[in-house]
Amino acid sequence: MFVFSSLCCVNSYAAEQQTTEDIFFKLKPHKCVSLHEGQQCFTKVKISWQTNIISDYCLYSSQQRSALYCWKNTQQGNVEHELNTNADVQFVLKQSPNIVISESILKVSWVYKKKQKSRLSWRLF
Repeated sequence: MFVFSSLCCVNSYAAEQQTTEDIFFKLKPHKCVSLHEGQQCFTKVKISWQTNIISDYCLYSSQQRSALYCWKNTQQGNVEHELNTNADVQFVLKQSPNIVISESILKVSWVYKKKQKSRLSWRLF
């Protein structure tokens, strides 16, 4: 009985100890560009991932609390997700229940930055 419970725990511990070499997590594109600073950026993000361990995985975004997508009893996944944002978005792949496997950030940038008003402007009144 003791040997069986010890083996069970060793296997679950090994599943949690994935190294970065065991994980492939790709986000494409890495950057979303809008014309003016503060404007919404629209893009379709393609996310691909693969691990060496078959398990349940979920993909999360910094834009919402609940999972974007979940996969059961697998070691790879692909998904396309449409975005409408004016700030950087972080994507996190988690293994059930909440073990962070990998993460990546979609950066938002602009062609034209906001112009700052000069503090030395002249006033007549």
